[in-house]
Amino acid sequence: HAAKLYKSLSRRHLHQAYLDVFDNYLKEGLILQLDPCTELNQCYFTVHFPVLASTPNSNSSEVTAESVRKTKIRPVFDWRPANNLQGPTPVIDRDLVAALTTTRTYKHVAWADLKAAFLHCDTTQVTSYCHAFVVAQPGRAHVDNDEDPNPLAFKFYRFLGLPMGSKSSSSGLQVSTSILLLLCCEATEYRLSNGTKPRSLMILLDDCNLPSEELVGLPEPSLRDLTPSPMAAKVHELVSADNFYKELITQSAPAKDSHMRQNGCTRVKYQDDFVLGGPTQEEVNNMYTEGCSIVSNYGHQFSDHKTKRSWDSTTAHGLGIIWTDDDHLTNKDVNVAHFKKMLTMSSSKTFTVRQVLSAAHSCHDPLGYLGWSILPLKKILRKYYLSKTPLDSPVSPEDSSD
Repeated sequence: HAAKLYKSLSRRHLHQAYLDVFDNYLKEGLILQLDPCTELNQCYFTVHFPVLASTPNSNSSEVTAESVRKTKIRPVFDWRPANNLQGPTPVIDRDLVAALTTTRTYKHVAWADLKAAFLHCDTTQVTSYCHAFVVAQPGRAHVDNDEDPNPLAFKFYRFLGLPMGSKSSSSGLQVSTSILLLLCCEATEYRLSNGTKPRSLMILLDDCNLPSEELVGLPEPSLRDLTPSPMAAKVHELVSADNFYKELITQSAPAKDSHMRQNGCTRVKYQDDFVLGGPTQEEVNNMYTEGCSIVSNYGHQFSDHKTKRSWDSTTAHGLGIIWTDDDHLTNKDVNVAHFKKMLTMSSSKTFTVRQVLSAAHSCHDPLGYLGWSILPLKKILRKYYLSKTPLDSPVSPEDSSD
């Protein structure tokens, strides 16, 4: 699969841009290179494929060497055919109500997006070995009598955090961002109460001393016996007993008797996007600064270019939508011409399942503007998903025309 992907990307002049993504992951400490002599037999490998996001001004359906610098490329990992290690997980946030109402009902608001949130959620070493993958790249130079005139070299990696595409990644992100939200709100409550409201969750986590074998990863029998872990049980006991944490989790709002509520402040999240609301610009900036400090303590950071405040004359993408510089919320544009051209250029005059999935992703509609118009796409994808059709297989001409 790695060799086929390399050849496919080479034809589109994208192989170097794709390799650069993994080189950056390696430099940032998000992945580790595996020793092919000693570590490969410990790993479970999966396939991956690139997702391209052209700039809004790009109308071309074909990415060339000249346009690659305008194209954002990232890998997505498909664990479905790879192994049976992934089980059903909690559904990640689907409710935009709290985030949207905060954006529109508070006088001063800020959006803050966690940068590469999945990749910065650390896992145990055993879990990391379940998130391994292979990348092909040009090998040694061609010499006469080579059996393969275009030899490839293969590099093997494993993720230290959660890869995009793994079933378990959504629950890992959900737990991580939920705890980060509680820690951020706890810091704001502590400040607004002049220190009378203790930072109990931070103290509990900072005092946590896990045994080394649990950090490496417990064997399956021990793992079953220790589910949930003692530390998880302590966190659950704390947030269940304290109304401040409980209201933040169940109602997506500070408790009525909290200092945050009395001072007109709130902080909610949608997946990895945080929304802050407050009575003044100064207060929102204070909350944002607190949040930056908290998330950095736990290996995360907010993306500067995705941060937007209601008093900024900038446009930002967040919550799956766009907050424009003139203070409107709107869906992302769908490049219909791009998909029409893609269809006409196809030799079979049909889309692949992957292309239909790409079209559905571009029609992301959290505000409900598109409604029934994208229902045919969902029905088509459901049919091919249930039949376990490979992503690069063509759909029927009838489905393509729909």
